[in-house]
Amino acid sequence: ADLMSEMAAAEMVKAVSAKRGSIDAAVLTVGGFAMGDIDCTSSADILKQYKLNFETAYHVARPVFAQMMQQGSGRIFLIGSRPGIDMHNSKGMVAYGLAKSLIFRLAELMNEEAKGTNVVTVVIVPSTIDTAQNRKAMPGADFSKWVTPEAIAATIFFYCTDEAAALREPVI
Repeated sequence: ADLMSEMAAAEMVKAVSAKRGSIDAAVLTVGGFAMGDIDCTSSADILKQYKLNFETAYHVARPVFAQMMQQGSGRIFLIGSRPGIDMHNSKGMVAYGLAKSLIFRLAELMNEEAKGTNVVTVVIVPSTIDTAQNRKAMPGADFSKWVTPEAIAATIFFYCTDEAAALREPVI
C-alpha cells in the first residue's frame, strides 16, 4: 500500500483484519533520514521528513489501533530514533529529529487512550541499524557496534510473547 495515502493505508489494514480476523502485532518501519542543520533546513525539508517519518506511521497506526481497541488487545511497534527522543542528538539532523520526535508523542497518546486495555504502543529506539544503505553511507564505521535487524526482530518478538504481556514500557 502507498503509506503516504491515509485511505490506502486504512484499506490495507481493513483487508488484513478481514482476512485474519484480528491484528495481534504491527511493526511500522517506514521512514527515512536526512542531514541538515537549522541554517540549511527549509520548511520543505521538514515537511518531507514529517511525511516520511510521521505521516506514514500515523496512517497505519491509527486504523491498527482502532482494530486492536475493538478486539481488546494488540501491540504496535513504532521505530523511533535517538535524535527524536533527545534533541541533543539532533544536531545536524533538524528535520529528521523533529519528525521522529512526534513518534514518541503518538505512542504516549495511544497508550493514554488505551489505558486499562491490553493494547500497548511501544517505540523501539535502536542505535545505527546494520543495513546495506547505512554501510554505504558510512563505509568507515565499525559495523560490529551496530544493531542488526535480527536483534530488533528478536526484541519485538519477545514483547509479543505471553512472558512479556505485563511489560508496558513505551520505549525500548
